[in-house]
Amino acid sequence: WSPTVMGIACYEDTLCSVSPLFSNLNDNNGGTLQLPLPCPPGGSSTCFYEITSTDIRWNNGFFRSAPSLSDTPATGCVSCKSDLSIQLADDVNTVGTWGATGPLMFTVLIRDANGNAASPVTFSLTVAAVPDPPSADLNTSLEVRYGAASYTFPNVLTNLQTGPSTALDETGETFPVMQTCTGNASLFTGTPSIQLAGGNGTLSFTLQPGLTGYPTWADFPGPAPITTALQCTLADSG
Repeated sequence: WSPTVMGIACYEDTLCSVSPLFSNLNDNNGGTLQLPLPCPPGGSSTCFYEITSTDIRWNNGFFRSAPSLSDTPATGCVSCKSDLSIQLADDVNTVGTWGATGPLMFTVLIRDANGNAASPVTFSLTVAAVPDPPSADLNTSLEVRYGAASYTFPNVLTNLQTGPSTALDETGETFPVMQTCTGNASLFTGTPSIQLAGGNGTLSFTLQPGLTGYPTWADFPGPAPITTALQCTLADSG
């Protein structure tokens, strides 16, 4: 058998696969290789491969399902290829701490139909971190009344998070104290902004003098309501 790579690299939150991981798989005595069935501990004559690791992350929620091999074709064969498939759990990588950091080492052992095993091969798995966007609960509808110039709306943003709770590499990230917003500049004096503190965000802005408008036509005859959209981009330190 011939490994095609020794170091496997992929990104978090993806299906990590290598096709093929092995080529030129051959029984070498005219026999056949078994169907792609994982071996129980100690192996058996009815299985195809074993994938093992002593890394603490191996059985610590790092994978959505156990890494597996498939052969091509998916029947017993004299000479065939084998693909590796790794289903990572959400938000895991080899940068953050899931009991250990750095490349995860694992060993693959192939067996033939007689239970004979080839020499095991050790691989390294490196999973690069992908920044997760921050999140927050948003109060999307605000109303102001004529007669005041400056407005402050507390808790426009609540439950500020730098990323999902499963993203351990995001836990040290922070938000800046102030984030600016964009909208119809003709309505405002200065730039609307959101002050971030304690997991919440307070929106402040000052309107141009003399702006008028009614919430609905039925409330009072006069100018139509003035509406604008504010776009505030939430960014953390990651």
